[in-house]
Amino acid sequence: MTDIGREVDLKKRISREVAREAVEKAVADGMTVEVYDTEVTGLMFVASAKGNGSWKVRYRTRTGRRRVPKIGSWPAMKVERARRDARDMLTAVMRGEDPSGDRQAKRQAETVSEAVELWFSEVEGGLKPRTLSQYRRMMTKIWMPALGTTPVATVERRDVERVHRGMKQTPREANHALAVLSSFMTWARRDKRIERNPVEDVSRHRAAPRKERFLDDDEVRRLWQVLDSWENGGRRVTAVRAIRFLLLTGLRHSEALALQWDNIDFHLSLLRLTDTKTGPQDRPVASEVLVMVTDWPREGAWVFPGKTSDKPLVGLQKAWEAIRSEADLDNVRIHDLRHSFASTLAKKGEPLLIIGKSLGHRNAATTQRYAHIHRDEVMATVGRGAGHILAVATGRSGEVLQGEFPKKRKVSN
Repeated sequence: MTDIGREVDLKKRISREVAREAVEKAVADGMTVEVYDTEVTGLMFVASAKGNGSWKVRYRTRTGRRRVPKIGSWPAMKVERARRDARDMLTAVMRGEDPSGDRQAKRQAETVSEAVELWFSEVEGGLKPRTLSQYRRMMTKIWMPALGTTPVATVERRDVERVHRGMKQTPREANHALAVLSSFMTWARRDKRIERNPVEDVSRHRAAPRKERFLDDDEVRRLWQVLDSWENGGRRVTAVRAIRFLLLTGLRHSEALALQWDNIDFHLSLLRLTDTKTGPQDRPVASEVLVMVTDWPREGAWVFPGKTSDKPLVGLQKAWEAIRSEADLDNVRIHDLRHSFASTLAKKGEPLLIIGKSLGHRNAATTQRYAHIHRDEVMATVGRGAGHILAVATGRSGEVLQGEFPKKRKVSN
């Protein structure tokens, strides 16, 4: 033992079984376990108490400096590959080189633009295409002009703050851009490119709360009349049907437009969505909606086909703007149809948990924003009760106020 909780006296020929045993021992004992390979001197397998494993090579430079660089993660890197890479590195050391030091020097000179491309290549498999596209847009539009040629290792908080402050007129976008940069810097720190994330201490802009827009009953009627008019007149029929569907299901418009006929379970009244914001989901749908859907012609795989049946509908926003204008619905976005569906459920007194399930929310806090709809009904009741008490207390017996408090009387001296 050289360090508390660290075993360094295990020397044996490393195999898959030896690596697995080391990881199991590390987890069971709550300590790091190091196993040295007897076939390649200097190669070591490090198992952590968290159940992770990694390959490292131990060597000294000609100047006597000790290096223990990581060359790969287990089990992604097999022992055969680890031995090959270790031999290559140790051969370079024998030539007088310092592979780890050279790599560190190269990373010190690596620019943000160069490192970002490596970051994208590593994370693209774990991100949705739309999310990856947003990340690329943020980095290209906002951060590359300011930091692209700057070495990653030299980016400071003030560099980030300067860009972020310049976006104070669009606080939400600025904060979103900051979150994307922070993800990149977290990756860079984890990959030993930087010592500290320069975004951590940057204060976010205070953004105004989102204004939720809900359609009232009169607005719903006006919208439905316009939709009827357009469909009866043969105008943008597929777009009209998509808008009806959004209003009656609460789906995100990206979920609806990606819907295929095979995703609809007519027997169980379910939409089996394969790709949503929170992953694959089964979403319930009203039987009345499915009756409406069965009357629509099937033109290919998509419920809402585009100009050709082999592709889904795109460009719904343009049709929506024209329909919204005709229905006299100011400042109503397509996404507000989802809000309106949720508000209807809230007004009916449905539990927030049920509303969240119907909308596909993973986090209950996301559904909480609709709670004020239900609170308004409660407040109206409370107002009527207080009004009645005030009427009695002030001598206006029998007069029930609708939540309106009497004006203050002037007090004479």
